[in-house]
Amino acid sequence: MYSSAPAGQVAQGSRTASLGYLVRQHPRLRRAVLWCCAVRFSRYLLLAEAGLRGAHLARGNVRFGERADRRFTVDERPGLVEAAAATVQQGGLGGATMYNFPQDLRDAQLALHQTQSEFQQYAKTLPWSAEPMAGWEGDKQLHSGFRSSKPDSPGYTEEQRQQVAAYRARLLELSTQVVTHSFWETLKGDDLFAARMQLKHVHDKTEDEAAA
Repeated sequence: MYSSAPAGQVAQGSRTASLGYLVRQHPRLRRAVLWCCAVRFSRYLLLAEAGLRGAHLARGNVRFGERADRRFTVDERPGLVEAAAATVQQGGLGGATMYNFPQDLRDAQLALHQTQSEFQQYAKTLPWSAEPMAGWEGDKQLHSGFRSSKPDSPGYTEEQRQQVAAYRARLLELSTQVVTHSFWETLKGDDLFAARMQLKHVHDKTEDEAAA
């Protein structure tokens, strides 16, 4: 039985179906396609976050969501470069407003980072399960001799349970101290968000200077 669709549409549909079949049947190809899509999408997210997506596209790149043969210049989209420059002046990149954080808030944030780092390092020494569990070995993967496995787990000792509980209680205490600090009541809107992000990295520059 012959299809009533034009030959071009039939051929295009066959090619699309064949590509979909290959992607479904080959895990490596599927991962590669998903990786390419993720990289391309994250590129636009980074550009948008920096406030320079409009200026970047205005330099002749293809506009997202449009045909590949549709390009535009700064003349077609006036104000994009100016808007990007204003974003930088208002703190978009290197010209961010520096906030005067209270010392107790800075100390709490630093203690939170240090405690989180200590907890992560300690967790690496723990058994893979909190309760005693038998080990296991996974099935052989397609086109690979690798088998995922876990040894028998004795579970946490009483001392390990207490140490984990102490770390979690300390992290909760420090997080609450940072989030509920009265300094945040002096800010609102974008300033509140920018200050919160800046506090997370306020000690990075100090550590770099100390290392130098």
